[in-house]
Amino acid sequence: MGRASRDEVRAEIARIVSSVLGHPVSAAQDAAASDDPVWDSLRQVEVIYSVEDTFDLRFDESDFPKLVSLEMILDAVMQRLT
Repeated sequence: MGRASRDEVRAEIARIVSSVLGHPVSAAQDAAASDDPVWDSLRQVEVIYSVEDTFDLRFDESDFPKLVSLEMILDAVMQRLT
């Protein structure tokens, strides 16, 4: 995905989360696993793997428990892209 702005990355992560959860997730809001009953541990792994594939990066498994909201995932992706 080349060099993207924070807003572009946020929109793409929201698209990924929406796809995995099967319902719309707004890039304007900080969707979180704790607020969405569909976002369980299996979906969490699917979200992370999809983000990794999309942005061609890898998270350490020890990071998984921290990546539980759109904002937290966004921060981690931006950190790895810069």
